[in-house]
Amino acid sequence: YMGDSSPEKGPGNRRQLQVDTTQNRQKNILYQMLHGRSFTVNRTVVSVDMYALGILGWKLVGQKFPRSLMRKPPSFDSLRDKFGNGDSKLPSDVVDLFTQCLSVRASLRPNAEQVRDALARHILQHQHRAVAVASGKEYRVDASRPQIRVTGGSGDRVEIRYDGLSFRVGIVEGTVYVNNMVATPGLTLPGCCVISLGVLERPQERIYVTFDVSHPEIDTP
Repeated sequence: YMGDSSPEKGPGNRRQLQVDTTQNRQKNILYQMLHGRSFTVNRTVVSVDMYALGILGWKLVGQKFPRSLMRKPPSFDSLRDKFGNGDSKLPSDVVDLFTQCLSVRASLRPNAEQVRDALARHILQHQHRAVAVASGKEYRVDASRPQIRVTGGSGDRVEIRYDGLSFRVGIVEGTVYVNNMVATPGLTLPGCCVISLGVLERPQERIYVTFDVSHPEIDTP
């Protein structure tokens, strides 16, 4: 229930959401969205919980609910009613996910892991680090060095780029695989994977690259 009643008097009855109007407002909202029981380990979240999360998220951005959500039963047309009335303070992918949380069809709502991971990416923007090891040589990828290239013995080459949110495949030349799947430009690399360069028919010429991403802890403000 997201009523507008005023808080009861007395300590501990209500936690105040402190959202300022400075450049930290966006990150404060993301912290509040990420915090909560919905992301407790080993807790199964059903579609109704994701709908409730969408309502909570709308409340956190401080926007007025559209009339469609006030109906009984409520309805939501994402093409007409944008989450938070198109609040520009939130990243577009976060807005899209919370819009999907309010979908009338439960099957179209994201799961808790998708929302959690999207919020975490933005909170930790430019703080991720990755290490690629090829033929005993170590390559580090982070905000200070957002791009590396690894070349195989047969001229096969792959570029890895960090955009501040995720690590992606850049330029691909020759034959390159990521966990035995063909690498294509723009592919998002998983947190732990093996990149191989070279054709399968010439195993002696293939080079294997281990790739690991470290995720810093999220400190609650």
